[in-house]
Amino acid sequence: MKTVKRASTPVAPLDTRPTPEPTGDPSQSTTVHITSNSDFSLILPDTPGELIGDAEAHGKSYCTPGSSAPDCINKFGEGFITAAAYEASDDGAYVQVTGCIDPTKFHLDPTDGGGQFDVRYPNGAQCTYGGYGASFIEL
Repeated sequence: MKTVKRASTPVAPLDTRPTPEPTGDPSQSTTVHITSNSDFSLILPDTPGELIGDAEAHGKSYCTPGSSAPDCINKFGEGFITAAAYEASDDGAYVQVTGCIDPTKFHLDPTDGGGQFDVRYPNGAQCTYGGYGASFIEL
């Protein structure tokens, strides 16, 4: 039996950069932080009753009532966060908080199905821990 060698196919290096890249100049009004299950912020609609998807381009950062973030202007109302769990990787690659909300304790539209804010929208959104972030809100 004759063995035929084939030329190897060149493989492009794996692109491990996170996407999407942030847009706009950084703004404190759209900066999020996650320090613990009781000290974090999310980007949410700033206009009462506005749908999350409609507020994507101009949402604002809201923090837990006892937040340690010195630049946090907007706070969630007491009882808005009904449960929260904090997790961070050992190597610092990610940090996250997941949980439950009571939409009646904030100015969300109760008929809204939810939506997403990330580092592309609103412009200037950023994370204090660096890197990229997203807020997924489901009602």
